[in-house]
Amino acid sequence: MNVYSVKDVSTHLNLKPATLRKYCGMLEKGGYSFDRNSQGHRFFRDKDVIAIRTIIQAKHNGITLEEAIDGVVYQAQYKTETNETNLTEQRNSTETDSKESIEELKLLILKQNELILSLNNRLDSIEERYTENQQHLIEVINKESYQKKSLISRLFTKKKT
Repeated sequence: MNVYSVKDVSTHLNLKPATLRKYCGMLEKGGYSFDRNSQGHRFFRDKDVIAIRTIIQAKHNGITLEEAIDGVVYQAQYKTETNETNLTEQRNSTETDSKESIEELKLLILKQNELILSLNNRLDSIEERYTENQQHLIEVINKESYQKKSLISRLFTKKKT
């Protein structure tokens, strides 16, 4: 956002500084406010330059200075009220959207927790089958080993006659 001095604005709008100060004083009496620096001097923003340009154009179109000032003040106040209303509506909308998002996230978390529980149960079941298979395999290996030992011992054992 640009900031301008009295000299900048008066040069840009082709006004005498005294005329610019007069317009600003009338605007302030009507309720328009300008920003000021630490010494109390006015400085102008783009919106202020547009407001003063609007006054100049209105005068050139045959509107009295007072009517032009009133129009600019009304427009500035209307925009401020509209902006504040829009901000309030946006905040309310954002709050509603946030609450809906939170509820959606809560449901998603619940579904994820259910899925995790289901997966844990499946893992437990797989682990049980794995353990059973491992035990069965050990039994088979032990049985085979015993049978081989038995066979070897029978083959190499001398018969007493």
